[in-house]
Amino acid sequence: SNQTMLAVLLVVGLVIGAGAGYMLAPKGGETIVEVPVEVPVEVHPFAGQTLRMGKTSASTEGLETTVPLVDDIIEPDIQAYLDLTGLDITLDIMIEDNQGSESIALEKTQSFKAMGVNIVFGHGWSGQCSSSLSYVNENDMILISGSSTSPLLAIADDMLFRTCPTDFVQAPAIATMWETWGAKAVLTFFRGDAWGDGIYNLLDGGAWEEHGIVDIGKIRYAPESTEFSNYLD
Repeated sequence: SNQTMLAVLLVVGLVIGAGAGYMLAPKGGETIVEVPVEVPVEVHPFAGQTLRMGKTSASTEGLETTVPLVDDIIEPDIQAYLDLTGLDITLDIMIEDNQGSESIALEKTQSFKAMGVNIVFGHGWSGQCSSSLSYVNENDMILISGSSTSPLLAIADDMLFRTCPTDFVQAPAIATMWETWGAKAVLTFFRGDAWGDGIYNLLDGGAWEEHGIVDIGKIRYAPESTEFSNYLD
């Protein structure tokens, strides 16, 4: 009958449940082992580190102001700020002399990279920045110049950052000045680097004609020149 079948199923269920309970019940004498869980602790990437940065002087003469500017003002000021973070960060600014040379500026940039220095404050002259720009872009470095102004270096998405305006307005300002002086013609004597070329190209690109001035020639001198008699001759 249905009642007999129900009774049999109840008995079978009790037997199965008892067996399962026996198997699942904790055995006597066994210990529970707690597995430690490692919780990552966030550490600031600069904590306890020495931050090394490069600084270049465009010329040997410039070291007279560059060295005290860095040693007596910039480095102590930034270090005092870093100390406020409590992260035990030490600042080390390394100074190099570009000796007024574009090729030496590139060598100094490469030397910084070899030492693991990727941020360079320099170079002071546009020609030196131009000579190093390809290397900086290709090697994930940052070049920060406080005085490079050449229009030729106003390049989008590069790794040169300049903290002053370019000379785009200088050419028309020069041409306007010459016009007010009554100049009718001009012979341009200019520095043969990214800075001088940039300004000359703007003048040669139409600034003279706009102010009624005739271009009668140009003399382009080497950036490292300190004696000009041969050019003047």
